[in-house]
Amino acid sequence: MTYLEYHQLLKQDQFIYSWIIQNLTLDYHVVEAGSSFQLNCNEVMIIKTGLLIEQDMGEKAGMKRLLGDKRILFTIKGALSFYALETTTYEIISAETFFDELDAHYLLADVLLQVNEELEKDLDRKMKLLSLNSVGRIKMVLDSIVAYYQLDYLDNPAFPKWVKINMVARAARCSVSTTSYLLNELVEKGIIEIKSSPWLLKQPLRKDDLN
Repeated sequence: MTYLEYHQLLKQDQFIYSWIIQNLTLDYHVVEAGSSFQLNCNEVMIIKTGLLIEQDMGEKAGMKRLLGDKRILFTIKGALSFYALETTTYEIISAETFFDELDAHYLLADVLLQVNEELEKDLDRKMKLLSLNSVGRIKMVLDSIVAYYQLDYLDNPAFPKWVKINMVARAARCSVSTTSYLLNELVEKGIIEIKSSPWLLKQPLRKDDLN
């Protein structure tokens, strides 16, 4: 078995996440939906449950990436800024302790590789998003939400409550007016309902639903 094959087995079993939670002394936190906070460069954060936006501190209302359960986050300089889309539970540990403990138990290389793989996926998604026009970007965001929450128009039609026009616009890097216009196209076609709260998926999203 190669090292990369071994690493994939660790990921599939969530061994690293479970080991961190069970063996390290962590500081438990809860942040309510709609709240913002920062992670400093001397800290490591492990998301347990919930959903966060990493905000672009240099761009007004910028959204860098969406972060869900079991993500490990740290920065080597400055701070990371987050906004909670859902009530989120997470653990904090000092970066020095975190890396020393992982190194002592021969897990540091695995964690760094996992974090790097996640960053590459985030970058790939961002590059794909930026390569699309406004229609494609909004469609990609909606498809991602439907897939993440396993929405189904028959059995599980309700979007999460945080899905609003302004949040879809931020995620798609489109203006609110463009986003509203395109979403109303889907409303007119009977595909989604955005007047209710939460929004409802009324028909499957198809490739040619937006023009």
